Amino acid sequence: MASLNIILTGLAECELELVALRDSLQSAWSNPREVTFDVCTTGELNFQVLETCDAILLDTHDLRGHESMRYVLSLLEQSGRPVVALAAQIDNPRDPFAFAGHMLIERTADASSLCSSLTALIHRQTEILRLRRELTISTKQHSGLRQQLSHIHEELQLAAMVQREYLPREMPTLCGVDAAVLWRPASYVSGDIYDVMKLDDDHLGVFVADAVGHGVPAALLTMIICKSLRTTQATDSGVRILQPSEVLRHLNEEMIHRRSRSTRFATAIYAVVNCRQRTMQIARAGHPAPLLFSQGQSQFLEPSGGLLGVFADEEYEQIELDLCVGDRLLIYSDGFEQAFPDLHDDSSGKPLPNRKYLDVFEELRAEDGASRLIDSLADRLDVHQGSLHPIDDLTMLCVHAGSLVQDKSAPDLTALQTRPSKDSPRNCARVDARLRV
Repeated sequence: MASLNIILTGLAECELELVALRDSLQSAWSNPREVTFDVCTTGELNFQVLETCDAILLDTHDLRGHESMRYVLSLLEQSGRPVVALAAQIDNPRDPFAFAGHMLIERTADASSLCSSLTALIHRQTEILRLRRELTISTKQHSGLRQQLSHIHEELQLAAMVQREYLPREMPTLCGVDAAVLWRPASYVSGDIYDVMKLDDDHLGVFVADAVGHGVPAALLTMIICKSLRTTQATDSGVRILQPSEVLRHLNEEMIHRRSRSTRFATAIYAVVNCRQRTMQIARAGHPAPLLFSQGQSQFLEPSGGLLGVFADEEYEQIELDLCVGDRLLIYSDGFEQAFPDLHDDSSGKPLPNRKYLDVFEELRAEDGASRLIDSLADRLDVHQGSLHPIDDLTMLCVHAGSLVQDKSAPDLTALQTRPSKDSPRNCARVDARLRV
């Protein structure tokens, strides 16, 4: 039983020549029993006929310019079968049969050459069909992958919206103390989180945390931190504002309690600002030291305290400061270490951690108020290469002690417009934060 079927086709005027060619090809084939040759004129050619064959031998004699030429070319292209076209000359680049991708052979070629060409084309067609099947499978997989990526993209956008809902929409202002923030995730979601909350008529709570890591795991950890943040405590006499050291200790205990086999940890800073008395208590858990701009000086505040979620018995030092009108406190995440890259530090062009951000912060000291300082910082970031794709999450929270605002029920605050003397009782409780610039 024959395994291959080859059709010889041409105009009806060439039918006798095709029959003679068929006989010579049958004799020249290496194993005549594995192939059959059928003669079919172009007028009898149709798609059903072509489906039954493995290759086509087309005699183009007198077919050029014939009214059926376009039909034959279209039919052969749709069939996808390998075609050997016999032509009077094969060096014409505008030959329509060469343009169709068929193999052109001179009509004077012997039967052995034609058999070799047909055999090569049939074997090549097997490989083509295999590649087409693989391409079809790859196309389907690619389409499925695109749909999956689109679904992930939508979910990440939704996650980013949910995370933003945990952030304050408006910064509270109390007794002339206001705040502004810059918050830029490196991706859809951020491992940084912040909050400025009104604790009572006199106090603001200021919180910044940075979950170690990036992306969704870090963002989920910030949600846990945000939910675990407890700033007040109910007592028999009312509500007590927790001190910063207590708040961080409670956060640390919650993270230790919730952790499983894999340790997740974070850095954080929490401060309580008495906006009426102009004092501030602050504690730190492994976070970069906040920077205080006060009366022309820059001071880094460095209370000691380890990362959240590492040691169950961690204690957090707390310091107390007096604030003057015009003082600004900068609390920022460690992403700024690579926010202003110095490409000369690395031949590969990758930005390395550096301290250029401290120079930028010093230049921002001339800006008046929290909003203007944050706006200027955003402008500085925007002009740097790669600002659209930051390497790490960026968060900067600026707390500004503006002019004291006094209401009718408040005591006279005129004396608080300047910093107390060294001999004042309140200043004796202040911890001196040494200059570290």
